[in-house]
Amino acid sequence: MIAGSPVADWQEADTYAALAHCDRHGFAWEWLRRSASYRLACDQAGDRREQQEAGRFGLHRFEPPDLPWPTSRPIWHRDVDNTVLTATVLPIGADPAIDMRALNTDASYAADRDGEHWLLADRGNHVRIDLVRGSLAQGPVDLQFHVTGYPDCRGQIAALQRLVTLAELGRWPARGPRAERRAPRWALILRVHDAIVAGASHREMAERLFGLENLARWRVSAPSWRRRIQRLADAARQINQREPKAWLSANRAQS
Repeated sequence: MIAGSPVADWQEADTYAALAHCDRHGFAWEWLRRSASYRLACDQAGDRREQQEAGRFGLHRFEPPDLPWPTSRPIWHRDVDNTVLTATVLPIGADPAIDMRALNTDASYAADRDGEHWLLADRGNHVRIDLVRGSLAQGPVDLQFHVTGYPDCRGQIAALQRLVTLAELGRWPARGPRAERRAPRWALILRVHDAIVAGASHREMAERLFGLENLARWRVSAPSWRRRIQRLADAARQINQREPKAWLSANRAQS
């Protein structure tokens, strides 16, 4: 049995179409926002306990669970997301500086005693930056980045390359980020999850998802389709138990 909340209508294919172009960050959010415990925590959290409670889910602050990818802006902890850049603000020198006000992107941040936690994101593009000293909100700055750890440094280097491109162009590239190769399958599994939560039978899923008809005796007439739905349902139950880190660690294998 899958516990969760029906945040999307599984019968509407258009609802899941964008996820075929999604990356791991998008799927981490899509699964988290379906979590009954996360939705309950969002409802109950007050200003004083919000950061602490959000931290239980790997976030610096709660993101409204009704926001789908890519309109959502979850700010993940760097111990959950190994692509987060860590930086220190330096005095402005002769080199070109980064000015947040000049970048054509959505910028969100949360602040605590450890510093500022920024997310630059738009249409699936994203870079997360943790500032251990200084602020990005006060105009142009020079940044010293701290890339650490192997093999986690790969994700940080890729994020740094995205940030350099954003800073040089002043906007994200016209071509969006490359989707994960398995994104279409992951989107299908997510849709099956939503169908299970909605109470749909395996036969109803087969009919709706694959355009099959006349499956009144499908245990006999369509055993291969029945097995496929069973495998998708099993995958949905397994993935539903994953923590966000299982998605956000770029070097982990995924089903």
